[in-house]
Amino acid sequence: MPFTNLGFGDNGSWTTGKTYNVGDIAISSGYTIVCLVAHTAGTFATDVQSGYWQMSAPWKNYLHNSNFDIWQRGTADSRATNNRVFGPDRWGVIPSTNGSQAAHIQQQTTNLFTGTTFAMNFGPFGTNARCAACQTMESFDTIALRGKTVTVAAQFSMQGGTAPVRVEVLAWTGTADSLTAFSSTVPYATWSPYTLATNFTSLGSATYSVSSSYQKGSLTFTVPTNANNLVILYVYDSSNGFQVYTAQAMLNEGPAPAIFQTATPNVATELSLCYRYYEVFTGYGEFAFDNNVSTTQGGFGWAFKNKKRAAPTISVGSTTVANARYYGPSGLRGINAIAASNTTPDGAIFTATLASAAVQFQGGTIAIVSGTSTDTLVADSEF
Repeated sequence: MPFTNLGFGDNGSWTTGKTYNVGDIAISSGYTIVCLVAHTAGTFATDVQSGYWQMSAPWKNYLHNSNFDIWQRGTADSRATNNRVFGPDRWGVIPSTNGSQAAHIQQQTTNLFTGTTFAMNFGPFGTNARCAACQTMESFDTIALRGKTVTVAAQFSMQGGTAPVRVEVLAWTGTADSLTAFSSTVPYATWSPYTLATNFTSLGSATYSVSSSYQKGSLTFTVPTNANNLVILYVYDSSNGFQVYTAQAMLNEGPAPAIFQTATPNVATELSLCYRYYEVFTGYGEFAFDNNVSTTQGGFGWAFKNKKRAAPTISVGSTTVANARYYGPSGLRGINAIAASNTTPDGAIFTATLASAAVQFQGGTIAIVSGTSTDTLVADSEF
């Protein structure tokens, strides 16, 4: 709940034209905010976007992997040529057009914002291209914010020069968690301007001129009472081929950014949260195998670490199959094929084909070594 008095300079309701000093407390839209920079109040939204105000106490962050610590898909540069490609868990990059005007996303380990270990590095390939980093909020989080004042923010650094970054939020009012592409332009949007597809509404945008020094960009908006999902966009909107380093993404209730904190207490719990949307099996694992179909075919199961948002898409890397082995009463066998035969949000059942016959109904163990881009089991239920 909002605080009403923290014992600092209590100035009552925020008022345009009033002089505020660092540490002064004011009330806006029923929320308590604290002054960070001495100033004379102008337009509230402009003052917030200038970094003059912050929520007076910590508030829940609704964005996942907001410190960009989790990278299950890998940390290397990934290129989006005609559709969205994911980098850090829950975050993807969307190119403006097909082909050469594409976008990329990767982990950044240098030139970081103070107190962070990684940043999200995204941007276009070449000049005259736009792109956006995005995260889609699930319906249960969105519905909890219906009708409320909300602020989204992040720290941005531009590498290569000075260029604009636009913070924008879209509301989806169609069937919950069944979003389509948000622009009628192929593949998604030209950004300046673009035409929203049916059931999407822009809730506002704020543009910042960003240089190499990190600066906070934010946008305050009201969540519509019929919104089922929110799409958070950090848009690189320039014809220059620069790169955007992004840190400490935040979405909190209230009319100003809150003190940064991740959605969960630590990296381990943040990883568990990300498993709801994407999980890759890595390392060595043994699965109980039942060759009840025939002497060369049977099944095994994979129980997910966290219940998925929806029944996920399962992919099996080619090297996973080549390296898999059957151990059982009939001895050692190679594996010719592995395919998912039944998938639920809780787990998947696979059918495995042995390279040579084993005694039927005697069972055994399937051993899998996984870890590289072609050597993985993946469960993907991301938007």
